[in-house]
Amino acid sequence: MSTEKFLRIQKNELIDELLDPVSKVTDVSSFIINNEGITAICSNDANIILFAKYSNTKIDEAEKLNIYDIKRFIRLLDVIESDVIDLTLTSNTLSYKSPKLKFKYHLAEDAMVPITKISVNKILALSFNCKFLVSKIKVQELLKGSSVITDSNKVYFTASKDSGVVADLTDMQSPQTDSVAISIADEFEGESLNTPLPINLDVFRLMSSIKYDFVLIKVNTDLKVLMFELVVGNTALKYIVSSLVK
Repeated sequence: MSTEKFLRIQKNELIDELLDPVSKVTDVSSFIINNEGITAICSNDANIILFAKYSNTKIDEAEKLNIYDIKRFIRLLDVIESDVIDLTLTSNTLSYKSPKLKFKYHLAEDAMVPITKISVNKILALSFNCKFLVSKIKVQELLKGSSVITDSNKVYFTASKDSGVVADLTDMQSPQTDSVAISIADEFEGESLNTPLPINLDVFRLMSSIKYDFVLIKVNTDLKVLMFELVVGNTALKYIVSSLVK
């Protein structure tokens, strides 16, 4: 950014819908802001990818904001009493000034931001041959069940016309592991999941603080890639995970 630019944000909405979900995945991320909104793509050590797009703040020319410690940045914004905030952008800072408070936050250099190696655009363009909706109530049941199965962090999905979609908390590689099976959806669209499809349970934990009613889960059974889609206010969140081996 060669000159100052001005950015008006809805503080609480931006934190709840975009910054907080991203901070659950990573401590540092790039946020691309343009005339369509603010976009972030990040991943964690469990290879869970988040594509997040917030549409309620825009600028005409695209800019990249590298936020190094997202939780600290959230705390900084929370110091501001007003919900509508005008920020000033320069080449390496975000700043705020009012009669009662002012701050300057230094942006991170590109070298400090991890790069997501997988092409998110290719994944977003995939076709998914099994889809089902899961309520947040069912997700909460699943997480409660996981507290009982302490020696596994896996959940296995199956989908059939007779039983609907079932999530089995266990580890099928370890015959001594206990199991809890929960029906999470009465119906699904597309092909059945006859062979149990295991994923890392952490994807559900990452959603635990988000306010939503339903998550749409889409499965590409050929590549064994799953996408978890949420719409929260002005933000679209898409969590992308690959199935585990077993």
